[in-house]
Amino acid sequence: MKKISHNFIAPQEVHYKVKFGYWIASSLSGFVAGAVVVAIVGIVYYNYEAQVFDQVLSNYVTVQDDSLNYMMQKNSSLRLVSGDIKTLDNQLLGSWSSTAPEKVGNYFINKKITFNNGSWSSQTDYYRDMAARNLVLSVLGNGTYEIEKITKLSNVADPVYNIMFRYDKKTLVLQDNSSTVISRFGLKGCKLEVGLPKDLSTAGCGLFSSVKEYGYEYNIIALSKGVMELGTQPADNNLLTDALRPTDLGQAFSKQ
Repeated sequence: MKKISHNFIAPQEVHYKVKFGYWIASSLSGFVAGAVVVAIVGIVYYNYEAQVFDQVLSNYVTVQDDSLNYMMQKNSSLRLVSGDIKTLDNQLLGSWSSTAPEKVGNYFINKKITFNNGSWSSQTDYYRDMAARNLVLSVLGNGTYEIEKITKLSNVADPVYNIMFRYDKKTLVLQDNSSTVISRFGLKGCKLEVGLPKDLSTAGCGLFSSVKEYGYEYNIIALSKGVMELGTQPADNNLLTDALRPTDLGQAFSKQ
């Protein structure tokens, strides 16, 4: 009896294996393609969301800043935002007067200063007494100013700014011609008459320098809760350079 050998693979089995392999390959390629598409869509969506978020955030910050600036302009009692020079400049508009006499040397001074869109004018009155009854002399000046940048004082919480006053004109008016006053301020050779203004634009008089000699004043300024403050006035009134700029606040002013 003949033996039948079965060492072969049936054609149906080969056909099924090839078909199964093709199905797997197709599925994998479809999966990879789908994954790539999903990744691309995800990246595009992420970038779109990021742009939308950035725009929304930018609009929000702009609205908040505009609202804050509006509130600050309407209410001078609000504290200034650090570095907000424009708002400070707007709030300075008008006239300010000393809240109390400041002692400078042997005298007391009251000062009135007016700001008007980049220009300023002032009158500084010197008195013998703290009660400001006995007027000795007055110094008037005008010019332009520039708020330069924010500075830092260790003992002050509110923003403090560097300000530079530029003189265009300066005038001295003597009110007391006693020998003590003439000697104290070095006015002997100035040929002053009581009540008459002496122009100091080109030539100085005693302790008071001319505009040519003293054309700038480097100071500091702060504004908080309706009170303006300038730097402490030195005994020699010398604020001619940045190195001589005051390092603490001293003169307080209220708006008129």
